[in-house]
Amino acid sequence: MRVRSIIFFETKEGQEERFRSEFTSLKDAVGFPGFLGGEFAQSVQNPRVFTVTALWESREAYAAWQARTASLAAEGNATLTMLQETLVEAPSGKPYEIVYEVGAT
Repeated sequence: MRVRSIIFFETKEGQEERFRSEFTSLKDAVGFPGFLGGEFAQSVQNPRVFTVTALWESREAYAAWQARTASLAAEGNATLTMLQETLVEAPSGKPYEIVYEVGAT
């Protein structure tokens, strides 16, 4: 069953542009097994808040992505270092099962 992951990020004051320009994790997911697409968005009401939503083939595919991220963190990945420097707190992604979808034709 497909799942949607949702992650919220809040940057430290003055770090919005750096975070926006240096965040590449969603682009890095392209080609990863089970990744179906996603969006990186910035709040129009509070520009310090960003979200990443992504669609995955299954819970297992998303769990594999999270395991990859944990492995990169252990290696001192530059993107993850940037996150630590620019964010108020470390984010935690959560998967949600798709109950149903609607769309325009």
